[in-house]
Amino acid sequence: MVAHKKLKIAIFTDSYLPAVDGVVTYITRTRKELERRGHRVYIFAAGNSRTKELCRKDKRLFVFKGVKFVKYNQYTISLNPYMTKMIKKIKPDLIHSQTPFSMGLMALVSKNLYSIKMINTFHTLVNSDDMVKSYFNSNKAIKSISKKLVEMYFKWFYSKSDLVIAPSDYSRKVLEKIGLSNVIVIPNGIDPQPKVNKSRARKMLGISDDYKVLLYLGRLGYEKNLRTLILAAGGFVDKNILLIIAGMGPALNELRELAAANNLSNVRFVGFVPENMKKYYYASADIFVNPSMIEVLSTVDIEALYTGIPILVPKNSSQENLILGGKRGETFDGSRPDDLCAKAALMLKNIKKYSPKKGIEEYSLKNSVNSLLSAYYSVLEKG
Repeated sequence: MVAHKKLKIAIFTDSYLPAVDGVVTYITRTRKELERRGHRVYIFAAGNSRTKELCRKDKRLFVFKGVKFVKYNQYTISLNPYMTKMIKKIKPDLIHSQTPFSMGLMALVSKNLYSIKMINTFHTLVNSDDMVKSYFNSNKAIKSISKKLVEMYFKWFYSKSDLVIAPSDYSRKVLEKIGLSNVIVIPNGIDPQPKVNKSRARKMLGISDDYKVLLYLGRLGYEKNLRTLILAAGGFVDKNILLIIAGMGPALNELRELAAANNLSNVRFVGFVPENMKKYYYASADIFVNPSMIEVLSTVDIEALYTGIPILVPKNSSQENLILGGKRGETFDGSRPDDLCAKAALMLKNIKKYSPKKGIEEYSLKNSVNSLLSAYYSVLEKG
C-alpha cells in the first residue's frame, strides 16, 4: 500500500534560512519530523548567497538566486528553469509548495512537466486589507482592484493543486470564499519550548520581578498592526507594566520613533531572538500580545500557550479561535489601542483564571505531521 511507503518530498519556498519567519519555522520543523520518520525531504528555495552557503552542509537543499521583493526583502523572486531539471533527477513522489508566488509557479511547472502530485500550504493572507495596503497601495480604489487581482490569481493557482492545506478554519473559509473547494485544515505543528523558571528567565534578560510583562515576539512588518500595540503602551507608563517587542523587520525604525515621540519609556525593543533564547522571553512574560489581523494561524501564539502564557489577540481574526472562548486569553478591538490597554489590564488583574495549555496538544508537531502524511498518502492513492 502507498501508506506504508517512505516518501521523497520536494518542498518549494520563497524564503529559507538564515531568514526566520513563520513559514521557515514550519518548513524546518516539519522537515525534521518527516526525516525522523524515514522520509526524504528536498528543499527548493529562492535565496541569496547566505542561503546558498547552507548547501555546503545540506545536500538536499537547492538554492536559486533571484531578485529581492523590494517591499518584503525576506522574499526572493526566482524563476530559474534549472530547478525543473533537478526535479527530474530526484523524481520526488510529491511536491509540497509553501507559496503561490515564484517558487510556487516553478513547483507548478514541475508538476505539469513530470506529472507529479502537488500539495500547497496557504501561509499568508496576501489578499487582506492590511497586506494590500502595506505592500501594494493604500489608495482605496487601487487597493480594491489589487485585492481582486490577488484573489483571482489565488483561485487560478490553488485550483491547479491536488490539495490545499489551510492551517485554520479561518483561512479555509478565506480560500473557499474566493471559490476553492480542494481545501482541508491541518494546523501548523509546534515543537514546545522547554520550560524555564520565570525568575531565572527575567534575571537572564535583565527584567525586574516587580514588572508585569507584555510580550510580542515576531516579525516587525507594517502589516502586523504593531502601531496599535505601541500606542496602547501609553496607558501603562505609570503602572509598572513593561512591553517587550522582540523581533526584526522593516517597521522597526518607525515603531521605535513612534515610542520615542510618545515618551514611552516602558517599551523595550530587544531585536532578533535566536531560537534557543525564545524560551526565556516566553517564560518572562505574563501575557503574550499579538495585534496582527493577517495571521492564518500564529505559531508564536501557540508557542506562548504551550509555555503557559495567556494570549491577547484581535477580534475577527484567525487568532480568536485560539483563546477557546476565554479559557486561554481575551480579544480586543484591533483598531483601538485603548481597548487593548483595557483588556490587558483586566487580564493581569485576573491572570489566574486562564488555562493556556487547555487542549493545546492538538497543535503538537506529531499530530500535524500525522495529518500531513495522511494527506500525502490520500493524494498519491488517487493516482
